[in-house]
This record gives sequence, structure tokens and C-alpha cells, in this order.
Amino acid sequence: MTQRSVLVVLFEGVQSLDVTGPVEVFAGAGQADGEPYAIRTTSLDGMPVRTSSGLRLTPDCALPDAETPHTLLVPGGKGTHCTDPRLVDWLREHARRAERIVSVCSGALLLAEGGLLDGRRATTHWALCTQMAEEYPKVDVEPDPLFVRDGRIATSAGVTAGIDLALALVEEDHGRDIALSIARYLVVFLRRPGNQAQFSAQLAVQTARREPLRELQNETLLGWLRTASATSAWTTSVCTGSLLLGAAGPLKGRHATSHWPAWDSLAAYGAVPSGERVVIDGKLVTAAGVSAGIDMGLTLLGKVAGDECAQVVQLRTEYDPQPPYDAGSPQKAPAAVVSMLRDKSRYVQQ
Repeated sequence: MTQRSVLVVLFEGVQSLDVTGPVEVFAGAGQADGEPYAIRTTSLDGMPVRTSSGLRLTPDCALPDAETPHTLLVPGGKGTHCTDPRLVDWLREHARRAERIVSVCSGALLLAEGGLLDGRRATTHWALCTQMAEEYPKVDVEPDPLFVRDGRIATSAGVTAGIDLALALVEEDHGRDIALSIARYLVVFLRRPGNQAQFSAQLAVQTARREPLRELQNETLLGWLRTASATSAWTTSVCTGSLLLGAAGPLKGRHATSHWPAWDSLAAYGAVPSGERVVIDGKLVTAAGVSAGIDMGLTLLGKVAGDECAQVVQLRTEYDPQPPYDAGSPQKAPAAVVSMLRDKSRYVQQ
């Protein structure tokens, strides 16, 4: 079997992590009992380059002297905005000889400038997707995924997404076990699939201004929820409380509901989102947004004490909703209203 080679293109202002992240993943294949990659770096004239952070990188060879690789990796960085046109010319003329062409972050702009992405799906750093779509209309820009594979060309989103893409390529070459072994060694917290949004549920939690969302990282609380749920007769949640159960683990693989803007976040924790107002899966009972908690309470009361008891409580509280508007779900509400609320709910997940 011919050893797979990886050629990494360097230039002034390259983002160092765009280079070192994927390189460490590819290098890990040999350390994890896989077939090692032959990794080389190159610059236009073979001279050292400065990364955007000031790190000095010395290439193995000049670009004109580089042998055609199995995988050509084009990183991004501030330098993509003022790259020597000779680099783009080289990519235009020689890149297609590689069996696999990969870009990280704004490296996709160099591929697009060279015409390599014409008629193909691609992604880049979220902050550059609009620019890329406007400047290269022949490219089908997908702003959401972490990485996109279109034939033998793979493009990733910003910076650390290059690690996710490299892990996916190693899995393709050497199998899942080798890729997972590398991820463990590099202490990658979460192996992310390519179709995961660039703004993940976990990131939304970390940047949340609202205290309840930040509690999704409170391991003391999550540990208590895991213990309590393991011994409870019923475990319930109302509205985005289901995200706490999701983060704690009890909803993994279970059907559940939440406030509708949080459905994607719920899925990110391994639950199977439902649009129902109340969802029962075994002893787990979840309710949708706010008022659905009343429905959940009556439903559970009926399960525990019988229908008649639940009906008595419903009558006693005169719970007979007759809303003046039929806009109580995203399916029924006017599109403008849905959009308005979704915009104000960005702290959850898009």
C-alpha cells in the first residue's frame, strides 16, 4: 500500500492552528497503529513564513519543487487577503493533481479564487461566508456546517473545525477506531460531525447571558439531576428545563420536547425532539414552553391518581384555554412573528 502524503501550503499571515491542528491529527495516525502519513510543508519560495500570531514556520520545500501529494491542505488566516497571486496561480494549475484537496477556514477563499470550487458546495469561517458567496457566485456556499465534502474537495469552517475535518478524513482512511484514538490522545472534548452548526449548543451555553443557561455547565447540578433521575418514579421538565435534563444525560436517546426555539439544542444533547406539548417516554415527562407545564401537570396527575382526579383539578382551576389568537406554535403563528421571536431567542440555538 502506497503511503498517503499530506502537503501543507504555508504563506505569510497563515493561521498557525489551521496548520498545526490538522497536522497533529494526521501525525497521530502512525502513533495510533494506523499507516503513518508522510507530512510535508511548503511555501511559495521555500522561505520561512510568519503566522498571524508571529510564529515562524520553516517549510520543507519550495512550492514548485513539491511532489504531487495525496492530500493537499490549504490553511487560512489573515494572509489570505493579500496572498501572492503566484500562489493562486499554482493552485489553479496544480491542485487538481492531488487525490484530495482540503481547505481550513479562509483557505477556501484561495481555492475559490483558483476556480477549484466552481460548481461545488463549500464552507468557510462563518464571518466570511457572505463575502465568499458574493465574490464567488459559482460556489454554493453553505454557512452552517463545520465542514463540507463535495467529491474529492473538503472545506472546513473556522480554525478548530480543521481538526474535526482531519479526524473525519483519518476515519475515512484508517477507520473509526484510529480516529477516536487520536481524538482521545489530543483530548478533543467532542468529536463533531460535519453537519453540526458552527454555532453549537455547547457554545451557545458558554456565551449565554442568562443564568439558567449557564447552569447547563454546572456539574454539581447536573450530577444531582443524574442521581435524582436514577431513583425517581417520574422525572419531569417544563420549557427549556429539558435542556438541563439533556445536559445531565437522562434524555439521551429519548423522545422529549422543549420550548420550540430550543429543539435543535435538545437534539445536540442526544434527545429526539418532538413538537408535542407533552411527551412521555417511560418515566420521563417533558413539556413544551411555559403554559404546556399545566398540560403536563394534568397529564401526570391522570397517570398517578386517575382521570377523574385530574379532571377535578382542571375544573377547580378553570383551566379551559380559549386564546384570542391562534398563534401558539411555530406552525400556526405568522412567519413574521416566528422570525421575531427566533431572533430574540438566539441564546438558545439556531
